Formats: sequence, C-alpha cells, structure tokens
Amino acid sequence: MSRVACGSILLALTCAVYPGPEFTHPRIHYSSEALHPGGWHDIAGAITLGTGDDAMHHIFQGRGWNHAMSKDLVHWTDMGVGPKTIREEHAGLVSEDTPCSGYVTVDDDGEVCAGFRQCGSQRGVDGGASWDVPLELRCAKDANLTEWSDPIWLFDVFFYRAIPYDPARPWKEDGRWYQIVSTDACNDTSRVSPCAEGGRLDLWSSETLKTTEWQYHGNMFTSNKTVIPSGHLTKEMVTIDYLGNMPGDPKGAESDTRFFFNNVGGNGGGEGCCSGTTSYFKGQQRRSDPFDVNFDDPNSMGMVDWGSFTPIAGARVKGVNGLRGDASRAYSMARTLGGDVNQVIGGGRRIMFAWLGGFSGASMSIGRDLSVNSDYELLQQFVPEMKILRRHETGFGGQQVEIYAKFVIPGGAESELQPFGVEVLKGPDGDGTRIGIDPASGLVVVDGTSQGNDDVRAGPLMQANCTEVTIHAIIDHSIIEVIVNNRTALTVYVTPKSKRSVGVALYGAGNDGKNVNAVSGKLQVWELEAANNAPLPIPVINSSTAMFAASAANLEFANGATNDGATIRSGNPGQSTSVTLRADIVDSATRLATLSFSYRYVSGYGKADERMGTNFTVVLRDLDENLEDVLVYNSPELKDYPYDGNAGGCHTCYSPEMPVVANLSNAISIGTNYTIAFLFDNNDRNIELALPIDFQFDWKAGSSIAV
Repeated sequence: MSRVACGSILLALTCAVYPGPEFTHPRIHYSSEALHPGGWHDIAGAITLGTGDDAMHHIFQGRGWNHAMSKDLVHWTDMGVGPKTIREEHAGLVSEDTPCSGYVTVDDDGEVCAGFRQCGSQRGVDGGASWDVPLELRCAKDANLTEWSDPIWLFDVFFYRAIPYDPARPWKEDGRWYQIVSTDACNDTSRVSPCAEGGRLDLWSSETLKTTEWQYHGNMFTSNKTVIPSGHLTKEMVTIDYLGNMPGDPKGAESDTRFFFNNVGGNGGGEGCCSGTTSYFKGQQRRSDPFDVNFDDPNSMGMVDWGSFTPIAGARVKGVNGLRGDASRAYSMARTLGGDVNQVIGGGRRIMFAWLGGFSGASMSIGRDLSVNSDYELLQQFVPEMKILRRHETGFGGQQVEIYAKFVIPGGAESELQPFGVEVLKGPDGDGTRIGIDPASGLVVVDGTSQGNDDVRAGPLMQANCTEVTIHAIIDHSIIEVIVNNRTALTVYVTPKSKRSVGVALYGAGNDGKNVNAVSGKLQVWELEAANNAPLPIPVINSSTAMFAASAANLEFANGATNDGATIRSGNPGQSTSVTLRADIVDSATRLATLSFSYRYVSGYGKADERMGTNFTVVLRDLDENLEDVLVYNSPELKDYPYDGNAGGCHTCYSPEMPVVANLSNAISIGTNYTIAFLFDNNDRNIELALPIDFQFDWKAGSSIAV
C-alpha cells in the first residue's frame, strides 16, 4: 500500500501508523512512528526559540532524541532524529550508545546546545565503570536543529552503581551558570541500593557553559518523600526539570520560589508510589544555595498528573490519603518550554509537555500552561492555542472533542452528595467513561473500566469544599486528558467499544437523587479538527481486484496481537485478540462470491499434546457496524509445528500451506463496505502466522449468484 507524503512543511499533518483499530488512534496528540515500538520515550529535551510570530517550539522525545517542531504548540512536524548515535572517545571513554535524557539551552553567544549523557559505554572515563560517562554538549549547526556538532565535554560523574543520572536544563543567575544532576543519596554514605535516604540533586556552577571548569557545590536537595504518606523514594530522581519565576508569582523576577519536577516509581525506585509519573516539590533556592522545602506547607509537593492513582477500596479517609499510587502510568517525564530559554529566572510562559502511554503506542501530551496563585498553588490549563482546532459547538458529542463543564454546589463539594460529572464516549452497548467528583471520598474520579482501563483513576479535589467545580477535558479517541479546577489533572487511556461510542452527557446534576437542587451543571462540547497523525490511505478492493497481498503495514493489531513485520503474533496464551485488514472491500454493482487465502503457522512452546492450541475465526466485518459479521473460516485447533527446538520445531518451521476457500453465496450485500478480521482465541498457547497473506477475490453480478 502506498504512503502519502506527510510532514514536509510546518502545520502539515504528520503520518504515523498507530497500533489498534483506526477509531482508537489519536488525531490531536502527536505520535510519530518512532514512538510506536516498545521502548523509552521520555521528553529528552524541549526549547522555544524566538518570540512572538517568530517563535518555534522544539521537543526531543525518547531514547534517540526524536525531534518534533511546531509554530503553534498544536500541529507538530517530525524532524527526524536530533543528536544521533556516534562513536565517542574521551579520557578512556569508548561509547557507541545513544544520547540519553538531557536538555536544550542557548549559550552566552546565542548558540543552541543539547546537553546529555550517553546511555552507556563499553568503557567509562578514567578507567571507571561502563556507566561512568561524562556530561556533554553538542551544539546545533542549523536553525532547524537537525545537524549537531561533535561532543563538548563538561564534567565527569562517578557513581557506585549503574545510574541513569539525568541533568536538568542549566540556568544562568547573577552571571554564573548552574547545573543540577539527579542521583541517589547513598553515593557517599552506605553505597547500597535501594537507598533509604531516597534521591538527591547535586549542583555544579561555572562562569561559562562550554567549559570543563565546573565547580562542584555538593548536595542541593535530598528527599525520599512521595505524595502517598506511606510511599518513599529509594533510588535516583528521574528526568528532572527545574522552574522558577512562574507566571503569577506575586514577587515576580525577585522571587526565590522554585519548582523541582521528578518522576517517581517506574525505573525511579518509588515504593508505593507513583508508577513513573511526574511529581513536584516547591521550595526556596537561589544560586548555589540548597533547595529548601517546607513540608508543613500543604502546597510543598504534589503531582502534575494523577493518572496512575486509584482509590483504596473501603477507605474511610478523604483526598490523597484514600489513594494508592501503583496503577499503570499514562503521563510521565514532563518538561517545559516557552518564553525565555532560562526557565528558572527568565520571564514568559512555562508550557509543560509529557510522554504518554507507557512503552508502546506512545504519544506526546497536549501542552499545559503552568502558573501559580498568591498562595503558590501550582495551577495548569490547556494552552489556549488548542482553540484553533474548534470546529463548532455540538450537543451530540464525538470521539474527538473538547469538553468544558461547570458545576455549582451551593453547599460545597464536601456535602453529602452523590457523584456528579460528565460521561464521555458513551456507546450503544453501555460503555462509557465518567469524569467527575465523588464528594464522599473528596476525589476527582475518571472511571474508564467499561472501556478497557483496569482501574478507576483518581486524584484529590482541590479546593476541597469548593462551591464551583470546572472540568476541562480533551477527548482524543483513546486518550483523555482532564484538568479540574485548574489544579487536579489526570490522563487516562481507554478503548471505546466502537466508533459509535460518541455520547456526552452530565450525570448527578439537576434532578438526580440527593443532588436535586444541590448541584447544577452546564456543559459545552466542541468538535475538534485533527491536528496530527494523518491516517494512511485505506485501499479500496472492488471487482477490479483479484488479489491483495496483506503485509503488516496493512493490518491493525488489537487486544494484544502484535507483529514483527514478517509475522502475525496472536498474543499471549489466554488472550482473545484480533487483527483487521485496513481495506475497504466494496463494489456498487457486483457481489463478492468467493474469498480464498492460505496461511502457514507455528504454534507456541511445547509439544502438540502438552497444551491446548489456538483456534481462530475469519469474518467479513461491516465497516459501518450495521450488519452482523459474515463467517469466512473457523480454524481447527492449531497445536503442531512448535516454535521451540526442544519440542522438535524451530522459529521458522512453519506448517504447510493451509488453504481456505469460502463460498459466500448471497451473504454479502452489494454496496456494503467490508473488511476482513482475524479473531484469535489463544487458549494455552499462541501462534504466529507468516506474512504476507494473499487474499483472492471472485466477484459475480448479483443476479448470477444462486440463493
């Protein structure tokens, strides 16, 4: 199947193949092809260059520094890989690994430079271990940040264990550059991991950026605290960011209030919290002084997104104390850009972006503007540039919509009320996701359990007993981002049952039980234009098509089915999965009379009589979902031709061709749009089918088919 040319100019839709059914693919969240395989996809660096109409925003995401560029913070263009893998040799170091997490900044001469460490090496510096790699710079050679210089070495970092130390973006203050690096707190104490003292920030400074003459100031901050009182950090801080002079700060540029972002759990070693999502500490700091956090201040720490938290069953306490923080993550490794390159003391916006979606089918978040109020609460809202996607206001709903709901609760949100909020993606089969407030628990709740999410997600309602609640959400097919009262944000993944899951409605407001005359609500819904990830064109198969060779690029894999380019892998034992041909099979004058194909398979581990094998069904499926599936084929139990040598097989010891000929008679409706779906029941062992699969089509005029 041919590809369309995409991403050639700014604001063009960027082509990408995203896993899963087409109707679940995000069209607003940017998701380049580099983010779809399993792997690490954090925000490695971010920067805004220029001002006003000349501003250009750059984000580098993932191990490999995959580069995206935007003029409007909404439409993103894939610029390929930024700083690339090269062979590096320095003071005994030999490395051919990729650049790891870092930053992008501008030096005193106006040169744009990326700073990072190598993810690993064959030999470390000065005879050190393989993880003893220096902090380095590479500087851009062109305005689009696509070509980069050779390494410029800054300073060495030595550690007692393999540690993915991450540098924050350096800042210049009172004529000196300052650089912090994330470590754990045990390097010069017990040198034992897990580290009971938690994570640590180490601080260096110098008069210039591109120098080896950096002065080490020691420990700037140490903590093992998480937002869950029973949780604690046991390793290094991860993918850190450091912010100051926040918009709204009453003291402006003279303020010493600063925010430190860290990602707790995941690879960051959080016990009981927080699955790798982005947390923050608020404290006071200047120059080479320590970062001082007053933990008696209720605003001293929090989460920028609560999507990995879920209510504790049977909890009798409200708010954060009623949460556990070990559900799967969606929003992670957040970094900021916008305004001044110096995001600590410079002016302008602080716009946050993050990695969404774990390790496969990842995306980049929607931008959020950060600010503070007079109490130094961290506030956030979707960037106003998102309004350019609004087509029109609608009362119908959709899978690509913006929602703003406002609730008035005269007695306060801690009253004895029923839950209230807005339900989105409501389908005819009863599926839907609820976004709302549970007054009994004092939580903001997103319940997508009827649409494939394993857990109810929740965060504390802030302000707790407010008399007004605003819910602002962007619904992008399978991704929901929501901000409540500009304080509590959650990102949640769901899987609508079908493209008909589009309904939007308030619940618990107006005339609903205990909430009668106690809760009123107003709902606005805007249909949104697509911004990113233009779908590949779908081929049309009609009476002029006798054969179609289906490769991995023509298939959608769902519910655990995967591919390696050369095979269909049916998923894991016990799973029910599906693979669908991305094609439109339709003809306005003739009917598909016969569909034939053949397949070759290998079965999962073990001998034929050891485990129950996979069976699968092939159906023709109405793309508009108005008609029942048409059965094409039911396979036998597939348990021979094992994958492993111990059972007498091998990875490529496929079965002989298994022919299938389906006489469809009058089962197919002329003019109806069909596709082909494989439905796998993996039982105790999975299978792999060799690709491509050649489908052959025999078409007949409607009157010539025997009934």
